[in-house]
Amino acid sequence: MLMWRSSACIVVFLCAWAACEAGTDDVAVVERYHRASTIGKRGYGQPEPRPAPVPGVKTYPGQPRIDFSPDQPLLFTEDRPRLSSRSNLTALLAAFRRAATPLAEARRRRLQGTPTTDVLTKALVGRALFAGMGVTKVERFGGRVFTFRSAASAGALYPVELYLAANAVSDLKAGLYHYDVLHHRLEQVRPGGETSARVRAALPTGEQTRQPATYVILTGVFDRTRAKYNVRGYRYVLLDVGHVAENLALEAAGLGLGVRLLPHFDDDGLNGVLGVDGEREASLLVV
Repeated sequence: MLMWRSSACIVVFLCAWAACEAGTDDVAVVERYHRASTIGKRGYGQPEPRPAPVPGVKTYPGQPRIDFSPDQPLLFTEDRPRLSSRSNLTALLAAFRRAATPLAEARRRRLQGTPTTDVLTKALVGRALFAGMGVTKVERFGGRVFTFRSAASAGALYPVELYLAANAVSDLKAGLYHYDVLHHRLEQVRPGGETSARVRAALPTGEQTRQPATYVILTGVFDRTRAKYNVRGYRYVLLDVGHVAENLALEAAGLGLGVRLLPHFDDDGLNGVLGVDGEREASLLVV
């Protein structure tokens, strides 16, 4: 297990690792980007045309949907983003708080790195994903509904998406799933146990002998943030990934689960598993 005390440490590690792995020309490109994305009198980055805003959440219409528990309250109606009931959100948050591990204990278990839970269930997966990116507050401004999440995000834009490559979750069929954050449920992208094997094949050789119960893959949808912050938005997406990863890892450790952060992988291979293009949306971290 990699031991990190904050999401900032995760981002520093990712940047340092990228610089070490890249060739001289690649490092020069990174350095030029860093200069181009500095904040000065001109504001956030170069005054180039910014991308058009993209949807704030990703969904897979028509795919099977899996709730984490049979009595789970409905947060949003299907014609989103209309809040189904504010009391439902309150009930969901109250349930998580009642079952939450104290932060100090979660940190201790995170640093200790010894799992105490033998069986991973769908309910435990749901708690970890909610801690990473669940909806914690809903507000209406100017006729629009805004959702706030369990992890910080630059401009409350939330560019991070979560995918689950389930292999041995006791009450969940093996396959690839996407976390539907507005409804706190899973959307099945593709069934079959080969998904976990394909993720494993994209990892370094030393990781390919391990067979965890599940992988969580964090991706970034860059234009969600770039639409506001222009070229500097790429920096903020990486920070947001760190925030989500640390929350997810702390909750998982608090639940007695083993956690490893894996920033080194075959980008094209992993993007292919998820079906993302690697440019508008790309894999950034495996947990």
